[in-house]
Amino acid sequence: MILNVSKIINNPGSSMELSFDEKIDFIECGKEKIKLIEPVRFVGEISCGDGKELYLTGKLNTRIELPCSRCLQPVEVTIELSLKEYFTKKGNLKADDEEFHPIEGNEIDLGPVFIKDILLNIPMKNLCNAHCKGLCPKCGQDLNKGTCNCKEDVIDERFAVLKTLFNGSNS
Repeated sequence: MILNVSKIINNPGSSMELSFDEKIDFIECGKEKIKLIEPVRFVGEISCGDGKELYLTGKLNTRIELPCSRCLQPVEVTIELSLKEYFTKKGNLKADDEEFHPIEGNEIDLGPVFIKDILLNIPMKNLCNAHCKGLCPKCGQDLNKGTCNCKEDVIDERFAVLKTLFNGSNS
């Protein structure tokens, strides 16, 4: 997603309207790969502030596939977010300047920016449905598809005496 900004880079107050779809198959996140079901859609604008910095604003959306947090079945998740990103020439970047992305020559690479924003907006918990029962912690059976033969009421012998504290006392 390389964008040529030569028309606006040294022209304070100028801007370019942007609208495009970019197909990305996977996003690598550590050892995992996140599958993108739909292309990344972006509609927005990039504008030049003072001739040295560019400002990208707009809306980004896509659909990704993630495992259910309880049963590990694939779940489609819609990602919709508003972007506000800043770019400056490499020579103007400071070592600790995380707000700005580099402009190399007359081009900026929007790919890493979009991927970072998608990763930061993935929900912490994804469920296939609100009533997902998950997996049996002993045998791994998907409890949404059926029950397993694991003994449910396993009590640690060290705590068995605590169970008698509440039996027969209604006061």
